[in-house]
Amino acid sequence: MVFSTLRLDSRDRKLFGIEKCKLLLHADLISLVGTEINDMIVDDQRWAYLGSYGFKIPASARCHNGHLVLVDPTGTAGVSRPALSFRSLCHCE
Repeated sequence: MVFSTLRLDSRDRKLFGIEKCKLLLHADLISLVGTEINDMIVDDQRWAYLGSYGFKIPASARCHNGHLVLVDPTGTAGVSRPALSFRSLCHCE
């Protein structure tokens, strides 16, 4: 099902579509992303791009890579860009 409105549960790493005031699971991202998802953007073709830092905020002492996840309009999800570094948010050696 293609939704016109999406809602992200960043902690549980699930993307929901809204249909007739009900949340319906659109994509379960828990197997793709190990930490909270911190942001999402949806393009005019209804592809959703979701990013994770790879660590919890406040930043941990070690740097971990995040991911960019791509979800198509039908809910199929995959890692588009693995191992993104957010060095300005953590203490790197």
